[in-house]
Amino acid sequence: MIPSYVKLFKIFERIKCITDDNGKIYIRGSGAQGRSLFEGFRKLGVTAYAFLDNNPAFHGKEACGIPILNPSSLYSLEKKGNYFIACSMADEDAYHITRQEMELNGLKEGVDFADFGLKFMLRMNYDWEDFAPSNIDHNIKRKLTNSCNHIYYSDIRGNALSDFEFDTQRFEEDNFISMLDFVVTEYCNLKCKYCSHAIPLCKSPKHLSPDLIVSDLDKLLSICGVLVVGIMGGESLLHPQLADILDEVARMENIQNVGCFRIVTNGTMDIPDEVLISMKKISRPIYIYVSNYTNYSSKSTNIEEKCASHGITCYIQAPDRNWHVFGDPGYSRNVTEARMKDIFSVCAMAGICNQLFDGKFYSCGRLPMLNENNIIPYDEKLFCDIRNTSLENLEDLLYNFIYNTQTLSGCQYCDGSYEISPVVPKGL
Repeated sequence: MIPSYVKLFKIFERIKCITDDNGKIYIRGSGAQGRSLFEGFRKLGVTAYAFLDNNPAFHGKEACGIPILNPSSLYSLEKKGNYFIACSMADEDAYHITRQEMELNGLKEGVDFADFGLKFMLRMNYDWEDFAPSNIDHNIKRKLTNSCNHIYYSDIRGNALSDFEFDTQRFEEDNFISMLDFVVTEYCNLKCKYCSHAIPLCKSPKHLSPDLIVSDLDKLLSICGVLVVGIMGGESLLHPQLADILDEVARMENIQNVGCFRIVTNGTMDIPDEVLISMKKISRPIYIYVSNYTNYSSKSTNIEEKCASHGITCYIQAPDRNWHVFGDPGYSRNVTEARMKDIFSVCAMAGICNQLFDGKFYSCGRLPMLNENNIIPYDEKLFCDIRNTSLENLEDLLYNFIYNTQTLSGCQYCDGSYEISPVVPKGL
């Protein structure tokens, strides 16, 4: 049986593919199920655009801060980009009503819309058919992605998201981070030109000290919850003390404030037994995540088999997932302050690609390498200093950094926006 937290992030990644491409998520049904689904998406850092409801009494009103629309108004729009309709009731009736509405409004399956293949079941506590079917016609998907008139739709039951193991009710909304990359090493055995963490720019790579960096993480967790902590590099398996890091993580006082952990690897090397043994000491859900750079990730099957022998979950990323390229980070664009604010305000990475690197909390995965290697002028406003801030001041400092930042000097080194960024295969 696939653990629910892995299923949760499989659906999260597919939905992010849509929102990253300037797509909008619409939730079919504004009742209790629909609002539950909205909250579930919010926990994952994904915001729905509007509810769709057939009840005319609701049209023009709002729920959860977003509008409630007549479904037909969506189909009559000049459609540009991706639309994802999540049927909150997740039953065959809602599924077929949505499909029928599209056809009645002149949309043709395989031309204007496609089933995205996401069937998110009730509580995910039993075995069931493949959650993300492999029979999705990727040629149709690719064709639709290049079109300006298409809609993806699917069934998702809201309970599944709200039943996730992590109890978000322990935290105020402002004290909650959906995702955090916890960097353990700057070393990598690949030199990807379009690395999302800009690791190739590192001039003198180093392995980070287990006790120091885990202490930083524990301190951060004392003031906020994190839905998923990704342990990564560089290439995380290159750290000679990775097992020791995991042992330290297992002893953290605030480990209960993490929803789940995942160790991210590029699949180019075998995973040591001692790492798998140390993973099992951690009291929170934890799994191996293989980024799957196809030909480069030659050890993916070995990793999966070894994980299975230790009772550890392994998830191998879909091979068709591509990268968006935000331009060469090695030089300044010399744009105006107003333009930098524009870049930051529409950044799809801010709030999702948070990174804890050597005691500093960044809201962008590329900034640590730019800052640490003096590619951009040193600027303490680029990060929140977790390690050197007193605990009594840390919560306010982190809050101001996350919620009151309007621009970062590092935005000078980015082309900005998924709307204009080209797409390349992973691992280039």
